Amino acid sequence: MSRPLHSARRLLGPLLEPFYRFEVSRRNARYDTGRGVTRLPCPVISIGNLTTGGTGKTPMVAWCVRTLAAAGHRPAIAMRGYRADASGRSDEADEYRAALADLFPAARPPGVPIVAQPNRLAGLLALFASSPTPPVSVVLLDDGFQHRRLHRDLDLVLLDATVDPTTERLLPTGDLREPVESLARAGGLILTHAERLPPGQTPAWFPALGRPPLAITEHTWADLLDASGTPHPVDALTGRRILAVCGIGNPTPFLDRCTQAAGPNGQVTPCPLPDHDPFAPATVGRLERLFAEHHCDALLTTGKDWTKLASRWPAALPAFRARLILRFRSGQADLRDRLLAAAGPAPNSLRPE
Repeated sequence: MSRPLHSARRLLGPLLEPFYRFEVSRRNARYDTGRGVTRLPCPVISIGNLTTGGTGKTPMVAWCVRTLAAAGHRPAIAMRGYRADASGRSDEADEYRAALADLFPAARPPGVPIVAQPNRLAGLLALFASSPTPPVSVVLLDDGFQHRRLHRDLDLVLLDATVDPTTERLLPTGDLREPVESLARAGGLILTHAERLPPGQTPAWFPALGRPPLAITEHTWADLLDASGTPHPVDALTGRRILAVCGIGNPTPFLDRCTQAAGPNGQVTPCPLPDHDPFAPATVGRLERLFAEHHCDALLTTGKDWTKLASRWPAALPAFRARLILRFRSGQADLRDRLLAAAGPAPNSLRPE
């Protein structure tokens, strides 16, 4: 966040927060009655969060896609599509396409539709109208906890282990999208980034939420992919000078992992950018100068950011992207059961013998 924006938020946030709280309460009360809520011809499962920072939704949605497809479902992903162009392409949609290809290269579910537009309801209705038979059997609603125009059969909310929501303030003072009490309507709470916790522990604030997590997950790197997509071991950059670049909601876990990858004899130049940064020419030029000034051996970034940077980064300067995967500490079977129960019978199971 730029200094002027930070100053404006600090000064005006406390004045505007009560109005934001009132509007959130009014909106939720309306949706609680069912007014303005549309039910699709198939189940909808939302994967969302409570704060504006990143909680790791992409690998969780990708895991849900794989789990549903393995059970015979035809899943689709619907998202807001931040900064989507006229054709519906956005960095978020491209990130999911890359994630599905990277995470499941041998068993990727084919033809997973991705609807990326601010009016997700309109996009999904157009998808269903495009085929005489239902093109999908279940919709995964990315970042959908606050998108209540769509009826959902299961609300999963991800909570970052490094962020205590019980001490956060509502927007625009803090990063809460709605009060912690709203978690009562969630069908399951999933604790993410548990790799930053000691084994077997949950954050001290979690019991205040009134129920245990349905699942606890870690985010880890499977390997590093170079500009051509060739995989390399995570320790390939040990002892090297790294320019660590990311434009994500919560850059701390990524930057810390870059430091681990470089090791004690390496050097990391952190370069966090605003969430969804478009990597304009001026930004890429600044990154090139940092690369040269710090005598970097390689740029290291996220899969999300590489979808925009790939066509702009000089081929002569080595670049890698981390292939992020989800690892369960606990609750994988429980989450799978909850997911499949909400999705209902798969199309394949309804076919006659």
